[in-house]
Amino acid sequence: MKTKNLNNKKILMLGSALVSLSVATDVQHAAAATTNVAATSALATIVTAIDLQATTNLHFGRLIAGAIAGTATVDPAAAFTSTNVTDADGGSGTRQAAGFTIDGSQGIDIQVTSAVLPLTGPGPDMILSDIKYSVGPTANTDTTTFQIPTTATTALPFTAGGTIAVGTDVAQTQGAYAGTITLTANYN
Repeated sequence: MKTKNLNNKKILMLGSALVSLSVATDVQHAAAATTNVAATSALATIVTAIDLQATTNLHFGRLIAGAIAGTATVDPAAAFTSTNVTDADGGSGTRQAAGFTIDGSQGIDIQVTSAVLPLTGPGPDMILSDIKYSVGPTANTDTTTFQIPTTATTALPFTAGGTIAVGTDVAQTQGAYAGTITLTANYN
């Protein structure tokens, strides 16, 4: 009986040793599987701060509201068109596109955005919308993405025009109306 107990103890010890060896091997494999290394680069590009300046105001001139509500447009080249609105200046006067300059890092696209805004005055607001831009010497590109040329030595000039909604001659009270165009420029 003593021999049988001794054999059982040997078998039990041998089994424990095999379990310990198996667990140790699995732990080593798990450690090896989780020790994977990868490397990448960290990069940064320094750019010049964008400098956006207003140089002239957008001016629609003197208008006469019609019997039906209409619109008046001054495009980026300061050309005037209207629907159901009469040009009281007869094509002359103070009409002009808004003027701006923009400067920043050369050769990088800059996105310019603007919001629809009201022109307020003595009567109902007139909403300015459909703002379009013309960049440098290029007329009416209607773009909102500008790129400072790599050969630029000065700020890039551009103009902006838009359309206002004019009420009827009964609804749109006579007087001066004004609003603020706010442009935002960010690198793309």
